[in-house]
Amino acid sequence: MELFFTDRSRVRAGTAVAGLEPDEVAGLFERRLVPDGMPILLDDAMRPVEPLSSWFRQLALAGRSPKTMRKYAYVGLRLQEFLAQRGLSFATATETDLLEYRLLRTRVQDQPVARSTWEVEATAINGLYGWLVDQQLVPARPWRRHGARDSWRNGVSRDLRVRHMTLEQYLYFRDVGLAG
Repeated sequence: MELFFTDRSRVRAGTAVAGLEPDEVAGLFERRLVPDGMPILLDDAMRPVEPLSSWFRQLALAGRSPKTMRKYAYVGLRLQEFLAQRGLSFATATETDLLEYRLLRTRVQDQPVARSTWEVEATAINGLYGWLVDQQLVPARPWRRHGARDSWRNGVSRDLRVRHMTLEQYLYFRDVGLAG
């Protein structure tokens, strides 16, 4: 598989493309808007790899930044390769498979990724599976959810626990906490 990223600036007006006239190329770009930075994943026969290619297009059309799409593309590619080595696909992966992927990335591989890096990967995978569910390509995410937390994330809670301080608490914080 080959991963590419779109860059409209590389295609100039009047550029010849094998099998297409320059006017046909210009017509394609007028008819199909291709955002810069959109990932394109192609197989050995240069055909788009599904469902990742459709997800990448959805990310691009939703206005994700090229930097975010690049990160998500590599996450999706790594996960697909991991699942393919086990004879699985996104539709057949189980919670155990994803937990083993997390274990591989965070502890087993030669250079394990940091917690913050895993959170980016977990967010991308969660987004991918959310899209797969929305497109009815999988019946549900393959992991258990506990409220706002997923069973396969690293335990960092995203819920803000904010409450107001009383005047007495604020004065103590100001006088002791900040003043030392």
